[in-house]
Parts: sequence; structure tokens; C-alpha cells
Amino acid sequence: MSGASLLLDLDRRGVAAVRGLAHPAALNAALIGLSRATDHSAAWFAVGLTGAALDPRRRRRWLAATARMALTEAAVRAAKRVLPRERPGLAPLAPATSPLSFPSSHTAAAVAAIGAFEGLLPASALRAVAAATAFSRLYLGLHYPSDVIAGGLIGRLIGAR
Repeated sequence: MSGASLLLDLDRRGVAAVRGLAHPAALNAALIGLSRATDHSAAWFAVGLTGAALDPRRRRRWLAATARMALTEAAVRAAKRVLPRERPGLAPLAPATSPLSFPSSHTAAAVAAIGAFEGLLPASALRAVAAATAFSRLYLGLHYPSDVIAGGLIGRLIGAR
């Protein structure tokens, strides 16, 4: 089996494993809400700009963090165009903002936020949101595991200070 075939097989198994989990209505609603709030990094931009408006002493840091989020969005969109990949062939539990799955922009943004907002927001909360976001992409049937991993790596590189 070639490396690409092995990766595709592992991705398909990962999707099937997560899709095979119980999907209680409350968890579905919470993860769909998280997904919609973070479409195109909207929630992260709102957090950064609100912080800049309410915290004049650290305004530059808030704006720099927001700029990192914009850079993350731009990098992921470019990657999606260069390496187009269709989403898993499941009926997703939430709407997708693009037909392309690689890499996960939601995961990239959430992981980038850990570094970008470091010292501005509680690290434990940022990590929890990043973990929930990464899991949600698989749970909702919108991404393969390798999409999420690649998104996380991009987010880590851009979000690091």
C-alpha cells in the first residue's frame, strides 16, 4: 500500500470511528454552534477587536493577535486552493462554508488563537476551545483527521509568538 493510500485508509477509518460515536442532541447543538460562531474566524475577530476596544493599555497586543488570526485565515484559504480536497462523503451535521476540506481552517484558527491571545485570555480556556473545535470538525463529518492535523500545524506555526 502506498503512503497516500495508507493515509486515505487511516483518514477513512478515523472518520468512521468518530461518526460511530453517540451523537446526543445537546452535543450536536453545542458543536454546531461552535462551528458557526467560528466560521471564517468570526468569533476570533470579535474577541480580538472587543479586547482592543475595551483594553486600551494592551490594544496593540489585541490587534496583533487579531492580525495573526487574519494571517491564519489567509494561509488556510491559500492552502485549500493549492491542495484542494473534497470533504468526507458523509452527510455533515453542520453546513460547510466551502466544499474543500484540506486543511481545517476552524482548527487552524483555534490553535493559532492559543498563541496569538497568550497572556490576554486564559490559556486553559483557549486550549479547551481549540480541542473542542478540532474534535467538532470530525464529529460533524466535515473533515478527515489529516485535515485537522494539518490545520493544527498551520495554526501552531502562525499563532506562535
